[in-house]
Amino acid sequence: MDSEPRFCENPRCTVGTWMVKQCFDDGEVWWVSDRRGHNSWKIAATAPVCPFCDTPLVTAIEIEEGIEESIEPEEGPLFEFVHGLE
Repeated sequence: MDSEPRFCENPRCTVGTWMVKQCFDDGEVWWVSDRRGHNSWKIAATAPVCPFCDTPLVTAIEIEEGIEESIEPEEGPLFEFVHGLE
């Protein structure tokens, strides 16, 4: 299994994006590294967590599921400009 990006949703976390990979020998051990791969941690957990703040790391899909579609029309000068380009 290749590493995949996960995200820390804690606004105080300074890293934000992590690369995670589940260890083959045990389903509850994860390799978590910073996005550049300079620092890595081996974490025992059922799901990957942030090594700095212990917040569960989520996928981009999980983040998008938390964003609700606005039912209010977008208004303001920037939106009027963009809609005028259509």
